[in-house]
Amino acid sequence: MKFTGTRNNNNALHTENSRNNKPTIVVTPYQSTHYGTSRVVIQCTVSSSPVATSVGWKKVSVVDGTSQDIVSQHRYESYQIADSMVNPHLTIANIAFSHDADYICTATNDAGTGQSNYGRINVTIELPSVTVTPEIQFPFEDTSKIIIQCVITSSPTASTIGWQRTSLDGYSTVPIVVANSNGKYHVDNSLENPHLTINDISLADDAYYACFAINDGGKGISNGSRVDVIKSNNQRFSGGNLNSPSLTISSVTEDDFGYYTCQVTNGVDILNADQIAVLPKGIPPVISVEQQLSSPITGQQFIIPCTTNSSLKEIQWIHIDFTGKNTDPIIISSQQPVKYQGSSVNNPSLVIHDYKSSDDGRYMCRATNDWGSSVSDAVLVTTESVPTVSVGESFPQYERFTEVTLFCAVNSGISILHVFWERKKNSYITTIGPYTNINKYSGSSPSTPHLTINNLDVGDEGEYTCFASNDVGIGHSLPTHIFIRNGQPPTVSVSQSSYRIAIHRSVTLVCTAFSNSIYGITGVHWIRYTTGGSLVLPYTRKYSGGSVSNPSLTILFTEKSDAGTYSCSVSDNFGTGSGSTRLYVTENVEPVYPSSNWLSYENSCYFIVTSMLNWTSAQMSCRGYGANLADIETEAEDIYVRSILRNVYSTISPPWFWLGGPDDDVEGSWRWSSGTPFTYTNWYSGEPNDISHVNGHIQDHLITGHDGWFDHGSQNVLSYICEKEQNDLGFYTCHASNGNTTAETSDIMVSPKVPESLSLHVPVTKYSPPLSSEVTLRCTIISGTPISFGWQLDNIPINVADSARYSGGNINNPSLTISSVVKHDLGFYICVASNEIVTVISDNIALLPVGAKPVVSVPRAQYIQLAGYEITITCTIQSPDSPIQEVQWIFINQEGKRIDPVIISTTHPLKYQGSTVSNPSLTIMYLGSSDAGQYSCRARSLIGTTVSDKSATLVIPEIPAVHISKSLYTVNLQEEITLECTALSNIALRDVFWVKEINDTTTTVVIGNRFHGSSIINPSLTISDVDNDDEGHYTCYASNTIGIGSSLPTALNVTG
Repeated sequence: MKFTGTRNNNNALHTENSRNNKPTIVVTPYQSTHYGTSRVVIQCTVSSSPVATSVGWKKVSVVDGTSQDIVSQHRYESYQIADSMVNPHLTIANIAFSHDADYICTATNDAGTGQSNYGRINVTIELPSVTVTPEIQFPFEDTSKIIIQCVITSSPTASTIGWQRTSLDGYSTVPIVVANSNGKYHVDNSLENPHLTINDISLADDAYYACFAINDGGKGISNGSRVDVIKSNNQRFSGGNLNSPSLTISSVTEDDFGYYTCQVTNGVDILNADQIAVLPKGIPPVISVEQQLSSPITGQQFIIPCTTNSSLKEIQWIHIDFTGKNTDPIIISSQQPVKYQGSSVNNPSLVIHDYKSSDDGRYMCRATNDWGSSVSDAVLVTTESVPTVSVGESFPQYERFTEVTLFCAVNSGISILHVFWERKKNSYITTIGPYTNINKYSGSSPSTPHLTINNLDVGDEGEYTCFASNDVGIGHSLPTHIFIRNGQPPTVSVSQSSYRIAIHRSVTLVCTAFSNSIYGITGVHWIRYTTGGSLVLPYTRKYSGGSVSNPSLTILFTEKSDAGTYSCSVSDNFGTGSGSTRLYVTENVEPVYPSSNWLSYENSCYFIVTSMLNWTSAQMSCRGYGANLADIETEAEDIYVRSILRNVYSTISPPWFWLGGPDDDVEGSWRWSSGTPFTYTNWYSGEPNDISHVNGHIQDHLITGHDGWFDHGSQNVLSYICEKEQNDLGFYTCHASNGNTTAETSDIMVSPKVPESLSLHVPVTKYSPPLSSEVTLRCTIISGTPISFGWQLDNIPINVADSARYSGGNINNPSLTISSVVKHDLGFYICVASNEIVTVISDNIALLPVGAKPVVSVPRAQYIQLAGYEITITCTIQSPDSPIQEVQWIFINQEGKRIDPVIISTTHPLKYQGSTVSNPSLTIMYLGSSDAGQYSCRARSLIGTTVSDKSATLVIPEIPAVHISKSLYTVNLQEEITLECTALSNIALRDVFWVKEINDTTTTVVIGNRFHGSSIINPSLTISDVDNDDEGHYTCYASNTIGIGSSLPTALNVTG
């Protein structure tokens, strides 16, 4: 049975109509755009009656969920909002990474403000494209220099360029630092063509050289250009220099065959002569095997033709089967039965008799003449065919942020070599293999051909085809499709606009939600808004509910600090919806007693009791008044009862009342308390639903609300309605006669019994006894006579009679004595008393351990991690005297802004994980520059709260920021000048160097003689005894492990 509903009064109806008339707004849900795009438009459609009076937009951070209002700016600025109350589209100009966010369109009319779904802008960027030439060169030892050219294409423009050197064996890669090379290397000062010059060539220069560039998207790197230095004292070589450019090879070997190029440079330009081929006097045979062959037939003869262009000494065939077995050569034998023929100088083709499946495989023909041997390309011969591939039926639509598996079945008579998928979208084809973005995709392998896509999003839409290959070829399936289903976020309803509760009472804030997602609701969380800010409520023992199965939030033992506005936020794959209510916590509120006057209708009196009992206890309470739970036998009576209940719906939660009818004897046979069967009913739609064994109980008793009747489990506690026939109520007169005279009394009124008030008092609210000692938790009944009394620990009833460690805790002796305190006894206690009408609870009594607060530490002082990666900041907690109740983190960013606590959200996309009692460490997903700062860990036990004495510093490394203080320096001849440079880096600097440019020629400044500084400690450059040759433009460079940063150039003028 499911309960939903709203208050049935005029104000509530007006509120409901106002909600229904708020504007409905839909925006474009997802767009992916490239960094630097001139403009992107997020379309918005507003449906509103009455017409909207104002519209607006909000930008929501995908990192921490914070939002900011967007103001329509000058048309040359970033944001523009269309001047329309129906289509206020948002235009974003000059796309940057700061625009990567969710966007919400809002509209307001006379009924209120509505907001749209999230519209996501995903900003992408391409890495720089880098190429180098030539691919290989063979300079002589002692050559003055060689140049390797580099071409960089990057949008946005690369901010950093560099070179690296890898040994020919591939085991060692080191960056090239020009400033530390003592003139060995020079890199042109260009972000598009930073060519590398290597001076004074030696054998140590043998290596692969690669150029790289870094833009906002990351690092792009070129292929390696190989430098293979020839020894100058190699006796087989002579010449090949400026004095004798021709190259003489004295004793040619097979290694010398190839193509040679003569290269000459004047220091500015490089000229390459035409290629010179050095080939042997004769050449091995040219041999070919026909590739387009028909399929062989089992048991018959099959011929593989082979042709050659020269006189041969020998012909042989090689066979490699599908298992990899290599037969080299195939033996041609005349022994019967003959298997092979041919394979001779006169008949090079291969004849296979009695073809079997074991003959399948690849065949190559090898021919030998006086100049060597040649092997033909392999030809595939098989009776098998390409794989047969099929995919499962397409699902009509999928939802964002879910996982989907596209099923693929592959059939092949021989081993499957590879499986991959292709996605076709807008004529673009993307190949997905087993190693493609393993965080996004899985499968696509011979053992698991299915494709599983994690965190499905709009970019995954398209036509998918499964491919599989074997030794024969590639087969593919028919296409299947992925369509992303669009929908509205959950509809959230909070049943009351406000709640008013006495301090130290419990209250349930009722929240119901409906999701259009086929996967249902994925997350529920509550936020309390106060004048001090907002707080995601921690789900500790103070709270219950707030979950997918039970969205309503129950607050136990309310305090004044619990007052505020509460928002129930419910998420599914389409987004997040919310509803809010206001909680007032008041002091010194007396228990609510029923009116002393019964309400009369026709021949019955009705008594409404707002304290809550289970069905059996409620019936006993009514009988204490000589009444029963109410029997509703006519429509008129039902209308009357619901009319008198209407005034108390807003004061109780949940707003339902016990009636007298059960069907516990015979399922479906409902009878009133009087035993008469139902003749009139007012069941709510779908009721009674006769759900048995809900949480171990049977729904066999009757309740009523303002919208009808329900069947319900008798173990639940609800308010109730007593009914008593009027015949027995009224005024009585006693008459007496002795036969002669008659006497009578005055009127005697018979009216329902009204209970006396009931209240409790606890003189001490905190105890801290040593373990194994005795403690008495004092509780006093100061008014009224209860019919039941008990104790609860952390809202769970204590069975005092079942443990010898307890004494007291009853009506005669309310105080509870615990004879030997153990750790399990620690917590919060209340005493509870009930009479026929009301149940009251005492203030909280805290039973706390003797001991120290938790010891909290962050063992590592600093963490360094690159942006875009994940990191875990460790927190260790020791609390031997009391269990930990809660763990939170405090973050102070680099601007000094304090976030306390760090909010751990369960909605997509996840930003943080951890910060729990079982896992106190904090994991930050997808690091960004805004995550850099100080992190402190805080833990709370029953004894108290401790913050780690030291914090952890999180550093997001960046390339150095380099700055020269002036754009122009002027100095007289033979004087000294210092070009001031600052290099700031949040990680250790590795190098500082200066580059001078004049007349388009750049040189690295060599420190020594007249040049000083240019170090990590002192980045500035000091030039002493200045001469005219020192004029030019100077640039300061600094590097760390991330890359190289540079300043703007400064000019040096020399006068005198």
